[in-house]
Amino acid sequence: MVGDSLGMVVLGYPDTTEVLMSDMVHHVEAAARAEPSALLVGDMPFASYRDPEEALRNARHIGNLANEERLLSNALAGCERDMKRYFEKRLEWEVKRRGL
Repeated sequence: MVGDSLGMVVLGYPDTTEVLMSDMVHHVEAAARAEPSALLVGDMPFASYRDPEEALRNARHIGNLANEERLLSNALAGCERDMKRYFEKRLEWEVKRRGL
């Protein structure tokens, strides 16, 4: 699990709201290199999922860091219920489309 708490623990921010997608991408890539066979879960940082399309675009960006042998999941914290539902449906569609 690569959590947005890295903002406080590693980057010295006062809270997690300052963590950017680029921060998460950097640390997910590092975790993937360190343990190539691990299942990874990467947080979606604050304000990276303001609407369903942005959520999907950013989830794909983090998801593209995974190699073909594993699924990299994304964690959406504090996300509105309808957007979670939308995202879950789009993710189901992607999984079926890719035959995963």
